[in-house]
Amino acid sequence: MNTNRRRWRGHACGLSGVNAALAGAAMILALTCSDSRAQASLTPPGAPAPTLRTLDQVVTSSASGQIVPRNISVTAAAQDKVYDGTTTTEVVLSSSGLIAGDRVAFSGNGDFADKNVGTGKAVTVSGITATGSDAGNYVLSTTSASATADITPRAVTITGLTADNKVYDGTVTTTISGSGTISNLVAGDSVTIDTSAASGAFADKHVGTNKTVTISGGVSLTGADASNYTLTGATATTSASITPATLVISATQDEKTYDGTVASVARPTTEGLIAGDSVSGLVQIFDNSDAGNRGLHISAYSIDDGNDGLNYRVVKNAAYGYINKADLIVELDDVTITAGENPQLSYSTGGLKENDVLTGVPSVTGNHRIAGTYQISAGSLSADSNYNMHVQPGTLTVLPDPAKSDATAVTPIVDQAYREVILISSVNASEPVVQTVVTAEPPEPSYEADKDVGGMSTEVTSPQISLQPIAMCR
Repeated sequence: MNTNRRRWRGHACGLSGVNAALAGAAMILALTCSDSRAQASLTPPGAPAPTLRTLDQVVTSSASGQIVPRNISVTAAAQDKVYDGTTTTEVVLSSSGLIAGDRVAFSGNGDFADKNVGTGKAVTVSGITATGSDAGNYVLSTTSASATADITPRAVTITGLTADNKVYDGTVTTTISGSGTISNLVAGDSVTIDTSAASGAFADKHVGTNKTVTISGGVSLTGADASNYTLTGATATTSASITPATLVISATQDEKTYDGTVASVARPTTEGLIAGDSVSGLVQIFDNSDAGNRGLHISAYSIDDGNDGLNYRVVKNAAYGYINKADLIVELDDVTITAGENPQLSYSTGGLKENDVLTGVPSVTGNHRIAGTYQISAGSLSADSNYNMHVQPGTLTVLPDPAKSDATAVTPIVDQAYREVILISSVNASEPVVQTVVTAEPPEPSYEADKDVGGMSTEVTSPQISLQPIAMCR
């Protein structure tokens, strides 16, 4: 019963709108204030309008009655929630049938049909009860209600993913692997990490160890409960290494003629160079400048990869080569002298390489002290093994000495017993001069010869020889 109790005597207001039951009949008690006196009326249902009486007149009679609870219904509003693996949710209960000012609170259990994420999901509210100091004045028409609410995905993060090491390929991409760990996962839920479409990116393409890798995109969740989660912080970092690629530089077979250098004109080849990178300054050389079978080796190259060539491990392959002997032409100069002079023999060369020299000296065939012509040969001249030497002989011309033009020379006839015998005889106004040169020991017997030489007689104790006069000089 809701009443507004006041003193009725004096200046006071009375009751209004009170439901009561008197002697089994519902009565309406109206109390009004008029000046200093209150008036009240009791009106049974269906009775004529009552005569207004003063409160003194009304309350002089006594009666008894019962106030019954007010019948009310309860409405529910369910609260949205983040997925937590349960169906329960908070609900807010209210009733429009409560008398203003009454202290009544409601409680009940709200449950979704299932635990999964969804929008506008039905919520069943059961076990509604009323509590509070005025709760006894009310009766609930039902203890259940319905509502709708959302279950939103639960945010989780992933840690522990790893990036694969790789060999330098000119790109920053790498493969993401590892099982990883999911944080904020509801216990018992079946959720795993799928990295099959994940990608990782190094900060740059160059070789290095423990380089930072940024994981971006492609990481997803799978499993029976995966749809109840949302992945946050999908962009994470890890580390991995880029190791050098192998670049093979191979020398190319080459053949040349000896030129005194190790230079090779053939160009080496490369294998394993990554697109966008280049190699310049490729040089190969012979292992030695001398003629013959030689090895060819890489001596110089420059890699342009943006990292001073450190993105590659270079393997250098050698090759076989051959250096042919060079042709060397030696022209022995012609020389003319007067009998009695020493010839100065000289020569010129064609094809002798810088810093190379000939050893030895040319020589004259025969005794060039006698007037005549003689061949100049190579003698002891020689070149090293890098040359095929071709000698063009020269001629020594010995002219008679004009001051001794009265002289005659004798050309010996060589006996078969000797390798060479040279007999020189000179005649002037005084006496002859005899010179005998023998290159082998003569036999013991001696012979005498008496020949006229230039009108004079010369006696020689020697093997028998035949002399022929020739012009000569001393």
